[in-house]
Amino acid sequence: AKHQIEYTIHSGRPRLLEDIRRVFPDIPVESDLLIVPTFQPTSCDMSQWGEQEAIEKDRCLAQFCEWAECACKQLRGWGFWADYTDPSSGYPVMGERGGMTLNDVDCALSLLKYSTVDLGVCKMISHPRFKTSCYPATLASNAPLRALSRALRNSLKDMPRLTYLNGCGGCELIRLTAAVGEVQMKEVRLESDEWERETKGGISPTGQLPVLEVDGHRIAQAGAIIRLVGRRGGLYPEEELAAARVDMILETVASQASLVGTADSHVVDLWEGMMADSEWMVGDELTVADLALFVFFHSR
Repeated sequence: AKHQIEYTIHSGRPRLLEDIRRVFPDIPVESDLLIVPTFQPTSCDMSQWGEQEAIEKDRCLAQFCEWAECACKQLRGWGFWADYTDPSSGYPVMGERGGMTLNDVDCALSLLKYSTVDLGVCKMISHPRFKTSCYPATLASNAPLRALSRALRNSLKDMPRLTYLNGCGGCELIRLTAAVGEVQMKEVRLESDEWERETKGGISPTGQLPVLEVDGHRIAQAGAIIRLVGRRGGLYPEEELAAARVDMILETVASQASLVGTADSHVVDLWEGMMADSEWMVGDELTVADLALFVFFHSR
């Protein structure tokens, strides 16, 4: 994982939700809110004061802000409200400032009931695992649990890197799936002579492109990459029969795309018959199967 951040997701009690709305005045009216208290382990006891503790605070602040910014941008891109506070000030980072600031310790205690250490001037959380070697921070969103969980998980991972040959039409579905699913991805386009040099470096486990580098692994074959990116973007079903139907369509599209010629009436009739009266190819929402058909007919 790119960041070592522990988080939990809570609905919150009415009094806390009221305070959260005062901190974030741009929360849409009558939105259901989820609150995400987070903790990072530190290399020293944060109940002490000194140069090492100051360095750790700066490191954890930067790490939390990078993670939270990535998650909130994903959620906002999906049409939800999301924001986080700067732990050093208590003010919102992405939106307007409200009539009060957020105290991360008080917020976490109202949700988690952890024990505390009295430092005289303030209270400090004693985390069950990290004890007082921890750094708290807070994020909030009106996204449903599934979308929020996906954005938080995605933001903990290193950004995937897709390498492919320049002009490779077979990568269009991968790139479209990443764009629609809001999966951030670096793209590296290679010319033929560059690929010959990279081949010697073993960039691809199969010696073929495209290849996706993700979380320390290298995944080749377009079909495998499409499924992985689709899962991360919420465009690949979790239910096994729906997933099998998506696989069937992806493999059929791939076999048809390899044939020379245009999409004749037989092919059109085939796909229209599979759709029946549904708006989508599988289930009641957009999947990579629909994107595959779009790319297929758009390229004919």
